[in-house]
Amino acid sequence: MTDSMAGSEPEKEKEMKLLTPMINGERGRLEVADEEFAAVQRDVVRKRGASMDVTDTRTGKRYHVRSAPCSAPRCQCDAVAEELGG
Repeated sequence: MTDSMAGSEPEKEKEMKLLTPMINGERGRLEVADEEFAAVQRDVVRKRGASMDVTDTRTGKRYHVRSAPCSAPRCQCDAVAEELGG
């Protein structure tokens, strides 16, 4: 039986986004769900002192991500992540 015969569309894979916060002084690469990426961009990167937890989908590890200054004066568009329970 095909998907069209079953009367439902194939389940879509969740889209993943690459988040690149500083981790232990180096630029990290966390693959996170699209919803988490959007929340980090909206709630953490653009708001001084904001933070949230995310899951790296490649490793299953959880990280606490918080806003951080970039190299531009008075700019807070970067992020720092710390592994939780590590």
